[in-house]
Amino acid sequence: MVALLAQLLAIAAAPLASRAMEGRPRATTFVDATIQVVVAGTLLLHVLPEGLEAAGVPALAALILGFTAGLSSHRIPGGRLSAEGVAVLALAVHGLVDGAALGVPGNTEMAWAVVLHTVPVSLAVWRLAVREQGPRLGMALLGVTAAATALGFAASATLTQRASVVGLGLVQCALAGVLLHVVGHLSQRPTRPWDGVGGVAGLLLLAAVPTHEEHRDAALVTFRMLALAGPWLLAAWGVVGVLHALVPASPTTLISARSPLGSAARGAVVGLPLPLSSCGTLPVYRTLVSTGTTPSGALAFLVAGAGVGVSAIAISVPLLGPRLTLARVAAAAALGLVVGGVVGVGMRPVSGRAPLPRPRASVGRLGEALRYGFVETVDHMGPWLVTGLVVGGLAAVSLPADAFTGLPEPLVVVFAAAAGLPSWVCATGATPLVAVLLGKGLGPGAALAFLLTGPAANASAFGLLRRLHGSRVATRFAALVTTGAVAAGLLVDRWPPTGAPPLEPGPLGYAAAVVIAGLLAVSFVRRGPAGFAEPLLHPHHDHEPPEDHPFVRLPPRGSGPMLTLRDPR
Repeated sequence: MVALLAQLLAIAAAPLASRAMEGRPRATTFVDATIQVVVAGTLLLHVLPEGLEAAGVPALAALILGFTAGLSSHRIPGGRLSAEGVAVLALAVHGLVDGAALGVPGNTEMAWAVVLHTVPVSLAVWRLAVREQGPRLGMALLGVTAAATALGFAASATLTQRASVVGLGLVQCALAGVLLHVVGHLSQRPTRPWDGVGGVAGLLLLAAVPTHEEHRDAALVTFRMLALAGPWLLAAWGVVGVLHALVPASPTTLISARSPLGSAARGAVVGLPLPLSSCGTLPVYRTLVSTGTTPSGALAFLVAGAGVGVSAIAISVPLLGPRLTLARVAAAAALGLVVGGVVGVGMRPVSGRAPLPRPRASVGRLGEALRYGFVETVDHMGPWLVTGLVVGGLAAVSLPADAFTGLPEPLVVVFAAAAGLPSWVCATGATPLVAVLLGKGLGPGAALAFLLTGPAANASAFGLLRRLHGSRVATRFAALVTTGAVAAGLLVDRWPPTGAPPLEPGPLGYAAAVVIAGLLAVSFVRRGPAGFAEPLLHPHHDHEPPEDHPFVRLPPRGSGPMLTLRDPR
């Protein structure tokens, strides 16, 4: 009963805490950043592992689908239904689960952990609701949360005995996915550098909370994967920076050819080495079609650029092995060629003027290469990389070793390809998770199918193609990519198994991991939690890239097409 009273007090204190921050932008920024890190860390480090233990692999799908629902909720027709609205509707279920956890006898540590995480969650709910529709909605939502918590506490015995453990795990992970997206919207116009300071404070609070042995094991797996891939990633980012500084040509001129098939071949080849992945391919694709690039070449570029890229190839070699990496690159290139050659035939180019030339930076080429490779690339790839490593580490210690044993492999390939369609994943960030799932018995064909459809044929790509070219083109694109991914997966499964790459890096790997961790830490402190997570929270922005996007730049108004490409090579 004491824990329940403390829980209700934590919910009721949210409006008072928010009022105390009014008129204090520095304090508001600091608290917002702290809340973002604490809530996100709690969801990833506590809710997700429990869901994985209860429901297994489907919990990962629930997390990804919940996060994708947060991304796309503002596009739901029939009104301005924001991601915040979707999340707060789910908080009633969250309160019910929290109340049931508080009522379990003899579980004092769990009860107070629930109370502690309620403080930042309630404050975030209040502030987001007030920002959306005013204090009346905020009070209603907190009231619903409190009532659901009390109901869950009263019915704790019934809920814990009759509730499906698997179903509860799936619901928890789906809610975690939605909240991970919503928490990033808490901070608006942060005051520098207090958002970075608040983020560090949130990390320190998470570190101060006692952890289970599984968390330490997950952290060890995460760091080992980073050390194994570290030298490859640093080399790839260096190559990306050098190419960016030395190669001035626009991909528009590199992709265009006389025949659709030739343009598709060029688009697939040009898309493979660029450091875009799915994180930046969509805005660049829109740039290409708006400047008159041949549709076949642009579509091939979209598939190949989203499916792989320099960073994705670099991290695949040590984590997936050279053989599966080669299959990944070959499948992405072949799929891009087929999609561009088939879907692009008959499509009319979008009229537009040639892109503006890329301006040279005032610093020398070496400085430009270093800035682009180890600052801008880290800013845009970093959050995806961190998420993939952390989720992969948690999956490594939470999932059983035989998670995929006994399942018919062709069916798993089809399911993996279909699972990528509603998701939004980055090719680089998804690689560590897929590497862990391979160690849990996932077939290489299913891994390849997901790595092809998730980055290239996801819901955002479908929506952009539908708006630009119509539903027919978008449907043909999604169907052909999915079919090709399944075919590639079934073909790869005919290879003899090669085993998982060893997770034992050498001293060079650990040194590279420390360097990458330092680069990520600098990016986190410099940009703050919301800025650091921007590529995760707003991966497309309606596919209009921001002015500081590393791969595209906005021309002056009235001076040409809406978007022009800043050659990312």
